[in-house]
This record gives sequence, C-alpha cells and structure tokens, in this order.
Amino acid sequence: GGGQRRPAAGHRRVGARLGARPAPGPDPHATTRDAVALLASIFGGPDVLASEWRTHLAARLLAAPTGFDADAHVRTLELLRARFGDGGLGGAEVMLKDVADSRRLAAAVAALPAAAAHRSPPRRSAGGAGAVSAPALADGTTAGGAGGVGRLSVLVTSATYWPRARHPDPPLTLPPVITAWMEAYAARYYVLKAPRRLAWRPAAGVATLRVSVGGREATFEA
Repeated sequence: GGGQRRPAAGHRRVGARLGARPAPGPDPHATTRDAVALLASIFGGPDVLASEWRTHLAARLLAAPTGFDADAHVRTLELLRARFGDGGLGGAEVMLKDVADSRRLAAAVAALPAAAAHRSPPRRSAGGAGAVSAPALADGTTAGGAGGVGRLSVLVTSATYWPRARHPDPPLTLPPVITAWMEAYAARYYVLKAPRRLAWRPAAGVATLRVSVGGREATFEA
C-alpha cells in the first residue's frame, strides 16, 4: 500500500548492537585548565598568579588556623602545579604543612607536664616588656597552667616561606591573662623545640569574643 515500510525486526536488533556511541561530553578538567590560564593572563603571568594565591592562602590560614579546610587548597595547589610547574609554589606547600605541624604541636604542648616548662631559661613577654606573672582566672586556676595554654590556637609559621607582610604590624597591647597564656605556650615550645623560640605576632591573630546578655549569646571574631 501507500504506507511507509517498517524495517525488519532483525534489522532493528543489528542496529541496536552496532549503533554509534554518543559523542563524549566536555572535559571538566579542560574547562578548569582554561579558567586557570585565563586567571594567569589577567594577573600578568603564572608567577604573579602564584604569588597572589600564596598571599590569599596566608590570609586564610592566619584568619582560621584550626578550622581551616586544607584539603581544598591542596587540590588547588596540585592544579596550579600541573598547569605551571613548581615555580613560585614551593612556599605554599610549606605553608600548608605548617598548619598540620601546628596542630600536632598544640597536642604535644598541652600534654607536656607543667613542671617541665619551668626548666626553660628566662624569657621575654610577648610585648618585649619582661616576664609576666600568671594571673588567676575566674575558676581559680592560673593562666599559665595547662588550661590556659589550651585556650590558645597557635599557628607556627616558617617565616622564610610565607609572604612578607605588606605593612608593619600595628602595636597591640594584650590583656595580661592572654599574655600569660602566650608566655606559658612559649615556655613549653622551647622545651619541645630547643634552641628554637617563638617570635609572636599578636596583631596577626584573631580573637573570639562571646557575649551573653539577657540569656542570649552572640559570638564575634576580630
């Protein structure tokens, strides 16, 4: 009749077996590489991009040394290395390693007996004004004890590999209780890492303040 002819069933089965594969989709890695290349051209080259990324990484690490998600930035570092090589990125690897080392150091400092810290030589205060006594806390303990040390989150940096500060740190006078915590931490650090000592940068730190008013609590960071 005048209707269209249908292919035989056998033809349909052969067509199903020998049908063409669908065209592959876009490569997500190629898209990422293109984006990195675009950023490099915007910043003026891969070396400038690497330097700016290290500065950004340093700011993030100093702002949140304990709650920092290093894995995401390790992946970014690997991507930049695959695209541009190691030039200018070696310091970033050391910076990320400093975060991991500082977390292990904090556990070792907290576990060190308090008596061991008294074997360290006389030390200067964080502000360079001489030794500071450990004031009493509200719970009756002293700030220089293990409880006070545990309230600090310290990031120990390898200064050679971190970007230099663009401006000098402004002078900062810390409350005596916090200075005493820092002194206690530095004494324990010396016991673990002698002859190395800590050189504090108080103005580069972050303070967390919790305020309770009328049964409501608010948290501020600065």
